[in-house]
Amino acid sequence: MKTVERRCGEGALLNEALKALISQGLGAKWSWVEDRGSVDGQLTIFWRGGERTFPVVLKGALSAGAIELLPPVPGGVVLSHEIKPAVRKALEAAGWGYLDSTGAASFAAPGLLVRLDGWRRAAGPPSIDRPFSRTGLPVTFVLLVRGSLEEVGTQRDLAALAGASLGTTNRVLKGLRELGYLSKDGALLKQATMADRWTESYLALSGLGGIDAPRYSSGVWSSPTEVLTVMPSGVYVGSELAARTIGMSIRPKTALLYSSAEKRKDVIVAGRLRHDPDGWIQLRDIFWGEKLLEDKTAVVPEILIRADLLAETDPRLADLAKQL
Repeated sequence: MKTVERRCGEGALLNEALKALISQGLGAKWSWVEDRGSVDGQLTIFWRGGERTFPVVLKGALSAGAIELLPPVPGGVVLSHEIKPAVRKALEAAGWGYLDSTGAASFAAPGLLVRLDGWRRAAGPPSIDRPFSRTGLPVTFVLLVRGSLEEVGTQRDLAALAGASLGTTNRVLKGLRELGYLSKDGALLKQATMADRWTESYLALSGLGGIDAPRYSSGVWSSPTEVLTVMPSGVYVGSELAARTIGMSIRPKTALLYSSAEKRKDVIVAGRLRHDPDGWIQLRDIFWGEKLLEDKTAVVPEILIRADLLAETDPRLADLAKQL
C-alpha cells in the first residue's frame, strides 16, 4: 500500500484506516475525487474473487446527531476518527458503511462482508484540525457568525469575542487557511461546508455549553413560550424554543437558555427556578465572549440552533434542523 498523500490533514486518518483493511488480507486503493461534492473519494477493495469501489465521505468527527447532515450517497462509506459503538449502529441503521482509524469497519458487497470491531486506540486528530477542537470551536463559531475576519477586526478582537487566548486564535486561523476555509484577506471560503464541519465537531464533543448542564422547573413559567415574556438581558434561547422564536412551525416542549454565570442568577430569580432532573428548562454557559451578541436578538445564531436541534436525536427536531 502506498502512503496516501496528505490533503487537508486527512492523510494520517486514511493511512490508519487502510492499514486495518490490509491486515485482514484485503487489498485497498484510495483515490481522491478532485471536484469534491457529496463524495470526497473512492475506496476500492480487492479480495480473492472480486473487487468493489465504494464512494467515501470523510468526517473528522461524527456523532449520532450529525448523521442527519450526511449527504445522500447510496452504498456510501463514512471514514472518520474513532467512531463510537452507538454511532456505528446509527450509521448502519441509516444505510451507511463505516471505517475508522481504530480499525473498526462495516461494509458489504456481493461476495464481501467486512465486520471489524477495531483494536487500536485512535490517534488524536492532526494539528490542522485545531479549528474544530474543543478550544478552537468558539473561535470558528465567531467567524461563522460574523461572516469574515474583516467583520470581526483584529486577531485580538476575535480572541475577545470568542473568549479564547491569542495563541489559540492564531492557531485556529492558520488551520482554517490550511484547510481552505479562510482566504489570505480574511474572507470565509466554502462557508456551508465549514458550518457543517463545525456542527459535526460540536456534536461529537457533546456541545460546548454543557449538554449535561442542570435542568430546572419553574414556579412562574408553565410553558416554554412564557419564558420569552420575562427574559433578562444577556440571556439567549436555543434549540426548539429558538426555532419557534424565529418563526419555524413547532410547539416547543423545552426551553434551552444560554447565559454567563452572572446572568444565570437573574434567570433563576426571574423564573423562580428549582433544580429538577426531569425539568423542561436547561441553563448552559455561553461559550463565546459576552460582546459577540450584544444589542442583538435574544436568540442564539442559527448555526447553534441547528446543532442543538440535532443533538436531541429526535426526528421531529432533526427535520427542523434540516431547514436551517
